[in-house]
Amino acid sequence: MTTGHAAHVAALGLGGPLAADALAEVRTAATDADPRVRAAAVGALVRAAPVRIAAPAWAAAAVDVDPAVRRRAAELAPALAARRRGPDPAAEPVLVQLLADRDVTVVEAAAWALGERGADAADAAVDALRATATAHADALAREAA
Repeated sequence: MTTGHAAHVAALGLGGPLAADALAEVRTAATDADPRVRAAAVGALVRAAPVRIAAPAWAAAAVDVDPAVRRRAAELAPALAARRRGPDPAAEPVLVQLLADRDVTVVEAAAWALGERGADAADAAVDALRATATAHADALAREAA
């Protein structure tokens, strides 16, 4: 698939709630071979699909084989929490796990997303952020945490 397809999928999520045909197209794109398309699809789903569809798509993106998709999932965690009208307790362990990702940009995004939880962050998240801030090999990850 091309970058144009990723842009098309992303644009579908910008027009408000997804109509049935657009929802089907974006859900299919979430499993596309191109990670750019998968990242765009999860963004569109989090923005414009019902939460019952967006949440599982977000969880799948958080464990995607491509770091760009995992990073996008981490970036979208606060938006998904806002759509739920509160933090998702199931998302926090996923974000904590992403703090140990092999790609530092995923770690950075996960640290940011956990920070957005504010006082709602569980002790496990605070402990994981503290460990990342003090012991991670990459300065970017330490600074983000």
